[in-house]
Amino acid sequence: MAEFTTPKWRDHLFSVVIVGAGPAGMMLAFCLAKMGVNPLIIDNALASEHEWGRGDGMQFRTLEVLRNLGLYDDLEKQSLKVATMSQWAITENPTVRHVTNFAAGDMDIEEKYGLTIRQGIIEKILDKGFEELSPGNKVHRPWSFQDAWIEDRSDPNSLVNVTLRSQYGETRQIRTRYLVGCDGGKSQVRRTLRDRYGVMFEGSPHDSAWGAVDILEPRTNFPDIKRVW
Repeated sequence: MAEFTTPKWRDHLFSVVIVGAGPAGMMLAFCLAKMGVNPLIIDNALASEHEWGRGDGMQFRTLEVLRNLGLYDDLEKQSLKVATMSQWAITENPTVRHVTNFAAGDMDIEEKYGLTIRQGIIEKILDKGFEELSPGNKVHRPWSFQDAWIEDRSDPNSLVNVTLRSQYGETRQIRTRYLVGCDGGKSQVRRTLRDRYGVMFEGSPHDSAWGAVDILEPRTNFPDIKRVW
């Protein structure tokens, strides 16, 4: 099967097509490149670095994986280690505070802490690592996923037809062995699987809410300014 090895749309047949170039999509692309597979990656946004908010924390299990992949050192240099988190009682006058460790002391892991680091830096490190492993390959922007269908559902080796559309109105029809949706919580790939093939993603929401707040030059006596709380 033809591999995508240049920035041009030279072939229309690919081993893997990844929709979405966020941390999930670029992590997959990096791992595939390590195994010698050059995926086609598309994203519907113009290239820009996320400067605020957006998933600004990494858990210790993720750090363990990133260390094994050789990506940990660059992340550590640009982040803040957080080993504990604080929980405050939700009352009119919250005076109850519990400080807990991210990881239990008896867990067999090297990093017993998390990292606070903005998503834009994570993506930049993954992009750099991917380009080093797959020279000439890059994320194609701004292209969006439109539709997909399996040529022959009775054949386990059947290819997937994919329709892509650029922000400027150009449409491309390509074929791939694997189509992967890394396009967020409102994934168009996942919606297509549901509507066309009845693939349901069952589950229920978690009764909690999280938020990331960006504060420049904080001046406060709040004791947990450098903790998750």
